[in-house]
Amino acid sequence: MITGAGVFPVVPALRAIAYRLPEGDEASRDEGEPAMFAVVYRWRLREGKEQQFAEGWRRVTEAIHARCGSYGSRLHRADDGTWVAYARWPDAESRERCAVPDPEGVALMSGAIAERFPETRLQIVEDLLAEPPAP
Repeated sequence: MITGAGVFPVVPALRAIAYRLPEGDEASRDEGEPAMFAVVYRWRLREGKEQQFAEGWRRVTEAIHARCGSYGSRLHRADDGTWVAYARWPDAESRERCAVPDPEGVALMSGAIAERFPETRLQIVEDLLAEPPAP
């Protein structure tokens, strides 16, 4: 486990070492198909700081969607008490280029984090997630 006040594992807050597909995997995708990329983040929050964290997360997520081209994120509370976010990007390079678009949002998140776990970088192989119709 990694502890500390940081929101994301690498500074600046939204930069990280990109996941690279092994040699030859690029050719296995259909031509024109994006190299979908996802990241799972996990934190343990300071007691009583859940709303502050959620507000910071919302601000940061909206900013990276608007300014960096991410496909957005989902925030979850796990049954073990940790908080988990899943974020999708067109590709790892888009995430690498994304600087901190909302420093105040990052500060809100950082102030609420008691413990940060290593991120998990994912290559999307199949995507069968279906969104329910809007109410």
